[in-house]
Amino acid sequence: MSGAKANRHRSRTEAEGIMNSHITVAVASSTTDILSVGMANQKHVEILRQGVRAWNAWRAEHPDVEPDLRGADLAGTDLSGVDLSGARLIKAVLYATKLFAANFLGADLAVADLRGANLGRADLGGADLCGANLCGTDLREANLSRAVLRGALLSGADLRVAFLYKARFNGADLSDANLLRSDLHEVDLSGADLRGAKLSKEQLVAAKTDIYTKLPTKLQN
Repeated sequence: MSGAKANRHRSRTEAEGIMNSHITVAVASSTTDILSVGMANQKHVEILRQGVRAWNAWRAEHPDVEPDLRGADLAGTDLSGVDLSGARLIKAVLYATKLFAANFLGADLAVADLRGANLGRADLGGADLCGANLCGTDLREANLSRAVLRGALLSGADLRVAFLYKARFNGADLSDANLLRSDLHEVDLSGADLRGAKLSKEQLVAAKTDIYTKLPTKLQN
């Protein structure tokens, strides 16, 4: 390798290292206090465990209360249609939970465990999902517009026909995800891993990528 080529290779390697460190810092800074947050409000957890109807009625009666469900274990429950808008769900365990058409508008789901959950047609507009685990999650027709998913894990997730306008997937793992027919206009895919993902060239052109974005080897027609 010539001296010039070696220098370019070294510069690119150093730049990649800096980029990766920036992504890590961005995710960490957005969740600085996650490990030190307190426990969920047990009263809120108990009301939610009474079922969606009881919970939504309680929320309607207490519109100014910000639900505190940090770290709550709700794995495997059926919460379809639940109103969790604006709720604090940092590190919540929602593994394999049914959340079809649920309202998470503006909710804080940083580092939440949503693996295998059903979030079809859910409203996650403006939600914080930094570092959240959504591997294998069903997000078909979900609204993720302006949601922040820096460093989130979405490997194998189904995002078909999802509305992702201006969502931020910086450094997110979208490997093997299905993004066909989803709206990627102004979506930030900087540093994201899209290897094996299903999407079209037209979709990709509408999104923002950079030299650190790992693209699939084949794009759909």
